[in-house]
Amino acid sequence: MKGSKTQHVLSPLGPLVSVIIPCYNSHSLLVPTLESLAQQLYRPLEIIVVDDASTEGYEFLVYPFRTENLSLHIHRLEQNSGPGAARQAGLLKATGQFIQFLDSDDLIHPHKILDNVKTLLAHPDWLMTYSTTEYADARGKPQGKLLGLSKEHIDRILPQSLVQLTWQTSSCLWNQAHLRPQAWHPLRAAEDHLFDWIQGLQNIPIGHTSDLSTHVYKRIHDQSLSEGMGKNLKYQGEILKSYQIFSEYLTETGLALSKEKLQKMLAKKCSGKYRVFLSLGDFEAATNCIELALKLNSSSLDVIEKLLYALAKYCKLQLGWTLLYRYKGYFKKTKKKIPP
Repeated sequence: MKGSKTQHVLSPLGPLVSVIIPCYNSHSLLVPTLESLAQQLYRPLEIIVVDDASTEGYEFLVYPFRTENLSLHIHRLEQNSGPGAARQAGLLKATGQFIQFLDSDDLIHPHKILDNVKTLLAHPDWLMTYSTTEYADARGKPQGKLLGLSKEHIDRILPQSLVQLTWQTSSCLWNQAHLRPQAWHPLRAAEDHLFDWIQGLQNIPIGHTSDLSTHVYKRIHDQSLSEGMGKNLKYQGEILKSYQIFSEYLTETGLALSKEKLQKMLAKKCSGKYRVFLSLGDFEAATNCIELALKLNSSSLDVIEKLLYALAKYCKLQLGWTLLYRYKGYFKKTKKKIPP
């Protein structure tokens, strides 16, 4: 990232910002991330590195970054539990007015936290603000491709984030006063989307930090969890779990948003996901997807889909799964054969 070694003049001290970084065997990736934090124009910062039971510790890496008005703590989990549980553990330790969740492989521009804090101080009623995010290579070189809708102006988390990728974890700065507690779930994938959806149920305003420059650089590398996720059954299983968990939240009374609308949107995601599980040969997961879709919205599958599903599930016919997989041109699109 350009400017990462430039000396900057710090801004006057403002409210404490807690930066929570979950780490699992990410020693080589963490150093550039900490360097980007040390270059922040904003102080004071409280950095909480949550060691998710890595094989080696991080103390020797983080020690050089401790300076005045930049405290750095390591909190180690006894058992590897995934990024969701790690962020929740870090949040319980955080004392800042504002919360920055930062992935251990992401880089942030020196102005990122300063500009985000200015935005939230100007809008104390906002739940969070997010910054423009761009993909970068393993060395942090920008690739000229923006992530999701991170440059667009969105004033609520829901329903937009149920439709498409909006921002990513490191894009946001949260106002802890408005955060819904215990919203990070112990998932190893899709935990960030689930967190956003749960927070979005409050229907509290959010906003983009307007700036011409990119504030966050998401590095893509060999260890990136999202690489090859479409063919990773465990990853897809975690996505299904996130749907199941969020569906339970939608049963709460007194929601600030239309429960029926959100249920229909989640059902649509489920009805699209079951074909992925069929392509991977996991009929049980496909069944769970379809059952959840129908529970949320009985019209989420059309008549033919329901008939083919009945043939597959109740008549135990493999042909039912095959035809369901091929239905609506999906077979032609993927150019795959359903696994036996």
